[in-house]
Amino acid sequence: MFTGTGFAVWAILATHTLTPAPPDDRAIQALVAQLGAGNFRDREAAHRDLVALGDRARPALVRAADATENPEIERRLEVLIAKLDRDRLIHPQRITLRGRYPVEAILAHIARQTGYSLAKYENEDRIAMVVDWNGVSFWDALDEIATATGSAIQMTGDESQPIGLQSSDVHDPHVCRVGPYRFVATNIGTNANRPLSGLPRRTPSTANYGNTNLNLAILSEPKNPMLAVGTPTISKALDDTGHSLVPFADDANRFVSGYYGGGQQRGHHLHLYANLARPHKDATAVKELRGKVTVTLLVGTRPELTIDKPATARKKTFVSRTTEVTIDSLTDTGDGGFSVSLTAKLLQPNPNDYTWSSAFPQRLEAYDAQGRKFANAGVGLQQQGPGSTTVSIQFAAPEGKKLGAPAKLVLVEWLATTREIEFSFRDLPLP
Repeated sequence: MFTGTGFAVWAILATHTLTPAPPDDRAIQALVAQLGAGNFRDREAAHRDLVALGDRARPALVRAADATENPEIERRLEVLIAKLDRDRLIHPQRITLRGRYPVEAILAHIARQTGYSLAKYENEDRIAMVVDWNGVSFWDALDEIATATGSAIQMTGDESQPIGLQSSDVHDPHVCRVGPYRFVATNIGTNANRPLSGLPRRTPSTANYGNTNLNLAILSEPKNPMLAVGTPTISKALDDTGHSLVPFADDANRFVSGYYGGGQQRGHHLHLYANLARPHKDATAVKELRGKVTVTLLVGTRPELTIDKPATARKKTFVSRTTEVTIDSLTDTGDGGFSVSLTAKLLQPNPNDYTWSSAFPQRLEAYDAQGRKFANAGVGLQQQGPGSTTVSIQFAAPEGKKLGAPAKLVLVEWLATTREIEFSFRDLPLP
């Protein structure tokens, strides 16, 4: 049992849910109104306070920008939203906390300060640890907790709570943290080959050929959903004998993406690999490696197709600019949620792209009559082809909330941008 300040803070925070407190809409509205104050200092103070609220205030600011008729407020909101969008791509969320607390309490602090809903900490024992954080980054904080408690960072695949910690005997010794992104070196392998035919007659070839395959994972903070990863480019790679592992310029076999035909799926955990040159025969490690990769990020959504009263839309077909959707059935699951079965077709499909149909369920959202959003609870049966899918999608009320009947289905369009991210590693052991 814990005693003293650590236990008291843990009890007060009610940390089992690890869910952040939502921003106060009334406070945001008051600050937005203050942006149009007659006094310059009042306007600047409101601007600073809204910046301090961070990304969680963005939806309210966008709504305010659409509704305001005050030119000064509109101008300032445009500047604020642009800053939040830039910060989301570049800067990590930061945590400040000092003292000794149970891990559940520390994770609750992280959830409240970042606005992230974290998966429940999976550990039978209530472990406490001492932290001394003054603006430490999100990934630095999670890695420190994992090291201190014998845990591992867990990517859940649940969009509402994509990240958590789980008790584990394994760890990631080779990690590179860059802003809101975390690179993990997952595997390295080498191969060699020697040509036995087509050899020059006059100058016998003694050349051996081969390469080194480096597998990486890239993790993103919850605020930065990723859609796809591009071509890793290696700018520097040396083994511990000083031999360069940078591939030749004409070595085009350096690309990996889990997607075909340019398709995209939303997530916080993607894999990539880079092909390097073969190391020196006496090398035991990659001493230094530097590279960069282009990542496609989801920065927003906008409605593409809205289906009102979906419960009465059985066998009806709806068409948007790009997609045709037919509702097959909508069934109440009896637990505050529902299941919708439908068929969707892309009007101009790419015959080589099967990822559109895989990503479709992620793009369908559901709301009740009060505009409250249902949680996407997963996909049931699905049949898919290039540009078409027949699928059953489950929706549930968010934890601890009771929603009304589904009043609207919205197919959203993903708004994406690309960002080039640099990464580096040292002392990667060679096989």
